[in-house]
Amino acid sequence: EEYEMLFKTPRLMIDDLGTESVSVNDYGNIRTPIIDLLHSRYNERKITIISTNLDTKQIAERYGERILDRMRELSQQIIFTHKSYRDERNRAN
Repeated sequence: EEYEMLFKTPRLMIDDLGTESVSVNDYGNIRTPIIDLLHSRYNERKITIISTNLDTKQIAERYGERILDRMRELSQQIIFTHKSYRDERNRAN
């Protein structure tokens, strides 16, 4: 029920794309939740903001060229080049 709501909401933020399983077993059926969600939101032109540590090659390998192409068409890529906060925090511990 919560998953279905993600298809309907007008704006969605997906944080840290690539940390989830690409496919899940749903009562014997293999599902690809993120791929299905991104494809649907693309078709309906719904706002989707994504953060990820994956580069474009990794996105294509994980989700396929089709999803990468749709992401490129409907989004503006912003690349942060500064040091990671997590790296700084881990060094302090």
